[in-house]
Amino acid sequence: MVWRSEHKAAFVTHMLENETVLQTFRDSVCNQEHQSCYKHFLNLITLAADATGMTTRQMSRRMQLGLPMAPWYDATRRDYKKRIRWNKKHNQQPTFC
Repeated sequence: MVWRSEHKAAFVTHMLENETVLQTFRDSVCNQEHQSCYKHFLNLITLAADATGMTTRQMSRRMQLGLPMAPWYDATRRDYKKRIRWNKKHNQQPTFC
């Protein structure tokens, strides 16, 4: 997330207008559900940042150096890499079938 002062009003407005997530956040605060509270608050921030253009993707080192994409690295390899990262994040064994 990249904070942009010129977008702060829209950011706050978007957070306050997202009534569904805001209400679930308030409910979790009232019920003292700390993990759920954190999850919903993070969701509010992320959705508002996405909606107001305050998110950025880090440019890969290859792109920073201006190097071309390896010819063997195609959609299949990208899918494998994506699945490996997901499995690692969720403590799952990788499956490639």
